[in-house]
Amino acid sequence: MLWGVRACFYRPYLQAHGVVAVSAIAMAASLLPLGLLGLLEAPAQSPSDWSADTLALIAFIGLSSGLGFLLWLYALAALDAAVVTAFLALSPVTATILSVLLLSAEITPGLVVALALVTAGLLMIASPKRGTFP
Repeated sequence: MLWGVRACFYRPYLQAHGVVAVSAIAMAASLLPLGLLGLLEAPAQSPSDWSADTLALIAFIGLSSGLGFLLWLYALAALDAAVVTAFLALSPVTATILSVLLLSAEITPGLVVALALVTAGLLMIASPKRGTFP
């Protein structure tokens, strides 16, 4: 719910200050609370013992998350918040496709129906005349 509220309130700031400035401020503001929460977790391993693969994965997750957030803000600056936020539903679709391709996950009839419903809903939201198929 808070994600949707935030999506609605971002637009005036994005239009007044620009996407990159708002993104930088939002990411900087998140560092302190996330850092404090990170201190509460007991590390399973000291960061100095992390492998190169672990460091590369952390870098990939950080960069891809930052890029995704930046692109989401660009979309919010240009499009209706309801349309942009609805496309967050692509996350489970993408994860499902990648898990089938990369992890040999099983495709079940229920999964096919669920993906079809999500896709149909996104097509309806993205259509110029909302609620109809393009």
